[in-house]
Amino acid sequence: MLIRIALALVAGAAFAQTTNTTFTITPALVTQCSSAGQGTVQLSWRTAESSVQVRIGSSTGPAMTGFQAGNGGATSGDWVSDGMVFVLVNPSGQELARATASVQCRPASSNLADQLATQSYLPLEVGNRWIYRYSDRSVTANHLVRTVDRTVVEASETWYVLRDQIVPGARITENLYRTDADGRIYWRRNSLSQLFLDPTANPDPNALAVIQQRNVAVDTPFGRISHALTYAATVSPLILQRGTYSRGVGLVSMQDSQQTGSSGGLLNGIELVEAVIAGKVRFTSPSNGLELAPESQLLDLVGRKVRNCAVPCYNAACGLAGGNPDPPGTYKPCIFTRVKLEHPQAVSVLIEMTNSANEAVYSATRPLTASPNEHLWFETIPLYRTAGVFLPLGAYQLKATVKSEAGETLNTSTAALRIE
Repeated sequence: MLIRIALALVAGAAFAQTTNTTFTITPALVTQCSSAGQGTVQLSWRTAESSVQVRIGSSTGPAMTGFQAGNGGATSGDWVSDGMVFVLVNPSGQELARATASVQCRPASSNLADQLATQSYLPLEVGNRWIYRYSDRSVTANHLVRTVDRTVVEASETWYVLRDQIVPGARITENLYRTDADGRIYWRRNSLSQLFLDPTANPDPNALAVIQQRNVAVDTPFGRISHALTYAATVSPLILQRGTYSRGVGLVSMQDSQQTGSSGGLLNGIELVEAVIAGKVRFTSPSNGLELAPESQLLDLVGRKVRNCAVPCYNAACGLAGGNPDPPGTYKPCIFTRVKLEHPQAVSVLIEMTNSANEAVYSATRPLTASPNEHLWFETIPLYRTAGVFLPLGAYQLKATVKSEAGETLNTSTAALRIE
């Protein structure tokens, strides 16, 4: 049964046009929204002006973009509400055109929970993808992309290869899983098949994971879903794993903890951010080849309202087992930006954050494998130079530049930020 939840937006466009300027919002009506009831739009413009900027609300409102070429476009994040006005201005602040977003959120199907209740706790189809927020003893905020990469046959059984990678270019790890007709989840390690989780009414006592709760409601980026279960599993003599699986979605959260000694405590953990489950649950967003969507564009460092990426102390032997933690009370502000790229010739993408003097305060090049499929991950952007030394207040620009193997620029996308 097909269950599709899409952050993708319907076709169509709303536009404003003056004598020399066209300013367009796509789609004309946003019907699919985030859990906060807001949507994403694509803005495009064409004008005789050599340089333009998009502002929100009025010609003097907050800047959504930096100054860009007279023919161009930009994609918002999931923060556009019904009636939000976008204004195109020239460098003098003169309004060239404006367009108003129309957002009417389409609620999820009323029988979604019933449909999900019939699905596996671990949907295994090649192409399935999960994105998790990842933390361990060395880093508080990163993102892990997990995909069902392919199938292999071992010991006359078909296994699905789950491929994990933190960011493009980072080390890849692979694990083998399969499920049976009753929904049991098997894990293959050390060349042996291990029953990992048995969700049936009378679980096999030999299962590695012990179910703690059933029919749990869990909050996800796409709303609250029932028919989840929590489990605990001793995955090695000293490591206890706790997690949550939701029917039709898969692993929602997981945490590994060391159980004994002065270095006991959290080892690593993941929380679901986004998922694409082929043929069951699908989350997508509009694409113009490249999307750069920071979680916020107005960053309140003075009020400390930006997330803290400091590494806390998880155990009594901090620094002896795992990475060195930050002292208590350390504030290392950072933001996440979502990067989505679709271009078959793309081999790298440069993520930069520059200040008003066009000086780079953050720069990272992510190598890619040329592919007709999309690349999707979250980049963590630090807003500090060293612990306690924040970036100065003011205007900044976030920019992604996609390059081909020959070094040709294939696409760019920018977003304006302001630290206040």
